Amino acid sequence: MKKKHVLIIGFGIDQKRTEAVSINTHKIITLLKKNAVQVSIINIGYPNETFNTGSGFLSALVQRNNILGNLSKYIVEHKVTHVLDEFVLPLSSLVFTTPLIKQHPNVKFVKEIHNDYGFSKKIHPETAIRILSSNRFWFTKVYEAFIIKYTNNVYLSKKRCRPNV
Repeated sequence: MKKKHVLIIGFGIDQKRTEAVSINTHKIITLLKKNAVQVSIINIGYPNETFNTGSGFLSALVQRNNILGNLSKYIVEHKVTHVLDEFVLPLSSLVFTTPLIKQHPNVKFVKEIHNDYGFSKKIHPETAIRILSSNRFWFTKVYEAFIIKYTNNVYLSKKRCRPNV
């Protein structure tokens, strides 16, 4: 039986961060490792040991083709069996993950849906970014691109996704 290797990609997946996405992802990592699954993390737009993914979202966008090439190469060289997409914003998934789906048909791509489109309880400096990159159009595109999707968000689990898979 082929050993499972899960590659987690996202922005700022780090144990030091206190955002829900980092906390939940590290719980998933612990669970996977307990089940003898090899786990790798590649943060887009953050420092990485693996390869340069830019320093922030805009820098990563400029380097998108190089990042996608390096991700594809990593998937092949490290015999990745699953890619877990932890991007919060749907547009990020479309830019950095969905191009890999067609290139690697034997890899299972899993998307964690963190929020519903336009979902925000308060206005803050990122509101404009969220309006542009987390609207219904992008959300639907991402939702349709992934065969496997799940959520830890109770509201979304009742609406569209499988909870806590």
